[in-house]
Amino acid sequence: MNPTKFRVSSKLNLIKIITENPGISLSKLQNYTNHKNIDQLKKDLGELFMVGSYPYTPADYIDIDFNDNETVNINLPVSVDKTIGLTINEWLAIRKILEEEINHPDTEEAYKIQYKSILEKIKKIIPYSEAKENEEIRKKIEEAIQKKKKFSFLYTGWKDNTKEARVVDPWFTFTEKNEYLVAYCNNRKGRRNFRLSSISSPKVLEDNISNPLDASEQNMHILEFNTFLNQSEENSEIAEILLSSEVEFNFSKYAKLEVVGIKKISDREYIYARTKIIEKNWFLDLLKGFGEKVILLSPEPLRKEFLASIDQIKIPISG
Repeated sequence: MNPTKFRVSSKLNLIKIITENPGISLSKLQNYTNHKNIDQLKKDLGELFMVGSYPYTPADYIDIDFNDNETVNINLPVSVDKTIGLTINEWLAIRKILEEEINHPDTEEAYKIQYKSILEKIKKIIPYSEAKENEEIRKKIEEAIQKKKKFSFLYTGWKDNTKEARVVDPWFTFTEKNEYLVAYCNNRKGRRNFRLSSISSPKVLEDNISNPLDASEQNMHILEFNTFLNQSEENSEIAEILLSSEVEFNFSKYAKLEVVGIKKISDREYIYARTKIIEKNWFLDLLKGFGEKVILLSPEPLRKEFLASIDQIKIPISG
């Protein structure tokens, strides 16, 4: 890691440790941070005052309080006790960084072992398989947008069983529960959202786009789409699922969970929960991303469709 980045990350990590352990002693904090002495630790804590930017003074950002009994507290203008959720693309970026560090000849062996451990944990609990499959499609879309060229592909709609050829003027992509391409559809003569997971055979054409995007419409489109999703969620059908405890947090970032209890199946405990389906294809894609870690119990028609849509899935048999 770049030495400067390492120093900055080490100092900022102090914020998290102190926030989670208010009133922690300097000696205990030193054990967590591996500072050589208390004086160096105090110096780094003091430099946290410099987290700020003009015209605000550093004191507007962070207040470090040293007590007489050699303990320390920190006061921040924002709360850091909430976990920041990452998108699938961000998890993919982290995975790529870890893989690069593991394969880099200058990375120390001890760090490689740590990075490999982290990478394996990410692979177990983060459903990035679909995003990985979308990577090549995303590259084609970005190429078409940059070159302002028309874009063709085969598409399977929400209610369609067959693929339909589409030619579009690509505008932009965004992520709201799923990855979408927003484009002017030459076939349907209007603006459309296309799920990347339903796109296949992408191709950048030689023809220039004939319907450019009005930049002012982009934010408005996303706001309208969010309103649509919220309305869909309110009227959504409920699904019953079982999920492993290690994926509960990550699953809840995509779908709200109502935890009902714990169920034990084949000597393994699962969290029994209810969640809203919102949109059928999105929900099925979400389940596939978590593999065996999430089991769909109901509604029965959707469960049958899910099982029919995959070649093989291991579901424990309950009594």
